[in-house]
Amino acid sequence: MLFLLQVLYLRASVAKKISSHPTGLIVDPSQWKHFKVLEPIVREDLPIPQNFDARTKWRECESIGYVYNQGKCGFCWAVGTASVVTDRYCIHMNETQKNEQFIFSIEDLAACCCDSKHPCDGGNDLKALEYIKKNGLVSGGDMDSNKGCRPLTRETTQLKIKPPCTGSCTNTNYSISYTNDKKKKLQKLNWFTTGVTINL
Repeated sequence: MLFLLQVLYLRASVAKKISSHPTGLIVDPSQWKHFKVLEPIVREDLPIPQNFDARTKWRECESIGYVYNQGKCGFCWAVGTASVVTDRYCIHMNETQKNEQFIFSIEDLAACCCDSKHPCDGGNDLKALEYIKKNGLVSGGDMDSNKGCRPLTRETTQLKIKPPCTGSCTNTNYSISYTNDKKKKLQKLNWFTTGVTINL
């Protein structure tokens, strides 16, 4: 039984097909030049569990498995990216149930990232990851959650109104300032996906 780990690689032709598909993800084929095909790492001694559930493995990370309500807005690129960063940050920081988990704001990412004309018209998840690594991001829960600095709003998800990038919290009940709430220095986290192939 071989356990092969290899970095995902998409050719520009495939990326072009993806970019023409009517989804919220906009792919820039030029970005794939940063990806390299690596020789697989063969691990015959690595035990493979019969069952694995990330929600059970990292119970303290309540965000794992949570599904956001993005309404009518086609900003899956922001929802997916903020969710991945939230989960990875929780696992990396080994957050405990004693402290409330830090949820990275989808609203703030959609408002401030990537020079998007309108986040509901689609965006690029790789650019969103780079934006978070470089600039950081504040907290913000789901729509109507009243959690964090910039939670999702009905104006964004239902009315498809572009949220402004104001550099301030929109949740008036949140006591921490935008500047103090923003998590930075996230470069050490391993954001990019690693493919897993199992040969039986």
